[in-house]
Amino acid sequence: MTKITPHPHQAEALEAIANSTADKGRVVMPTGAGKTLVEAFVLRDAINDHSETRIHLVLAPRIALVNQLIREYRSFAGQNYIAVAFHSGTHEPDYTKVKWSETSTTKVDNVKAELDKAEKLGKDLVVFSTYASCHKLIGFNFTTLIADESQYCTAENFFDSIRNLSAARKLFFTATERHALSAAGRGLNNADVFGEVIYQVAPQPLIDGGHIVAPRLHVMSASAKSDGYTVIDEV
Repeated sequence: MTKITPHPHQAEALEAIANSTADKGRVVMPTGAGKTLVEAFVLRDAINDHSETRIHLVLAPRIALVNQLIREYRSFAGQNYIAVAFHSGTHEPDYTKVKWSETSTTKVDNVKAELDKAEKLGKDLVVFSTYASCHKLIGFNFTTLIADESQYCTAENFFDSIRNLSAARKLFFTATERHALSAAGRGLNNADVFGEVIYQVAPQPLIDGGHIVAPRLHVMSASAKSDGYTVIDEV
């Protein structure tokens, strides 16, 4: 694992999370600001700060992103845990870089078996799941829940699952908060479900600091054709 020093805004996010005593909360960082590193470091610290086997959950909207997070978490947080990819797809680990593997499954019994294996080895278990599959994990008592791209948590078919998943601490990471008109609705501004904002940084300071690039707007014009096709031209 390569030693990585967080950028100042990432260090600020980690400090804010560490200093928060809330059991749930939101972290809002622009695209490109390095949310994944912050997430992985939070998980690393949770794994290292204990004396018994525990189980953690990392959520993402798509199978490809789940698999990407598995790889990136390993590079940022190390290998001192057992991972399960809880979705219907497959993942081929790169054995030329690290010596580990994980199970891809949607069977709860397999997760229980991996947790038993982790306990025997004295390691934590980290379940990486899609939002579409996480409802099957209701009933587990997770120590940490990390939701990547958490704006997806507000979807009608995911909201109840997120609310009913049990975790000592739930952290919701996003670049684009999705709010509801009511604070009791399915928006991330529902503090009962998602908590308050623990850390937030605006794009401009990160652009000024050279950490992210300014967004570019590409203007397009479209014209509909009678045969049902649409022609789009860049302006």
